[in-house]
Amino acid sequence: MANYKIAVDIGNTRAKMGIFLGDELIEKSEGSPDLLVKHVEKYNPEGVVLVSVTGNEIPYLELLHKNIKVLKLSYDTDLPIEMLYESPETLGMDRIAAVVGASVLFPKTNALVIDAGSCITFDFIDEKGQYHGGAISPGWRMRYRAMNAFTARLPMLEIPEHTPDLTGKTTTEAMHSGVFYSLKLEIEGIIRMYADKFPNLQSILTGGDGPKLQKTLKIPVELHPELVLLGLNRIWSYHVE
Repeated sequence: MANYKIAVDIGNTRAKMGIFLGDELIEKSEGSPDLLVKHVEKYNPEGVVLVSVTGNEIPYLELLHKNIKVLKLSYDTDLPIEMLYESPETLGMDRIAAVVGASVLFPKTNALVIDAGSCITFDFIDEKGQYHGGAISPGWRMRYRAMNAFTARLPMLEIPEHTPDLTGKTTTEAMHSGVFYSLKLEIEGIIRMYADKFPNLQSILTGGDGPKLQKTLKIPVELHPELVLLGLNRIWSYHVE
């Protein structure tokens, strides 16, 4: 009998699901609690491992059969990495799942995880498997919202299809330039700072805006959109072991 597992990452704007057979991600999707129920009925998994940054996981859990084992990632969950963060109860658990995913892909490696979503998060795990912490800054869309909300005349913009010119010749172009290049240089600069401090650093980019950002970065960065799901699967296996 195949031992399937379902990993669920409930973010601020969407929920991602991954079907695992052992360590292999065999299917991924985005959807609602009803989709999770369909996956459970199709695969009859040994369990569901779930992380939520919003606290709205209840609709997902309420629809699951009571005989389905569920592991909800929280600050006191036992982990296959060592936690050095001083306030784990305030930490977004998706950040932990991502660094566990990094340790799966790049074991015994100094790794910096950059998650480009609603916020941009930077998380560092060292070659000994020790998670140190990182940084949080406004994400791409959040920067547009801030300029619109805190000024009288600046419009609310959407992420452009193409890379903006450095010198904007209209207010809209200037906003696109300011947001994009501040984000790009921030990411490149923080990677350089970590690389100066920790040798043989592996940088990993994930999150919804990751693919668009990777194309513009001048520093090598591995793109792994399913990093959180990989980490959740490893955490489940750690508990089973």
